[in-house]
Amino acid sequence: MPKVKEADTIIIQREGKEYHYQMIARHIVTPKQVNGIYEQYNDGDYITLMGCYPIGSDEKRILIIAKKL
Repeated sequence: MPKVKEADTIIIQREGKEYHYQMIARHIVTPKQVNGIYEQYNDGDYITLMGCYPIGSDEKRILIIAKKL
């Protein structure tokens, strides 16, 4: 996830369909800050990919926000 760049396309496959999203933001936050980031992107058709950051640590979270194309 750290290699995903702004404007990259993310393709999600679900139940035989493809959904295309464009990466619009990346946030590295503490676990307590995650909900605040979600709330910033709840008024549209977005996905949020989340992982531990740095890899192998549970200190922070990396959030990739993408908007449906």
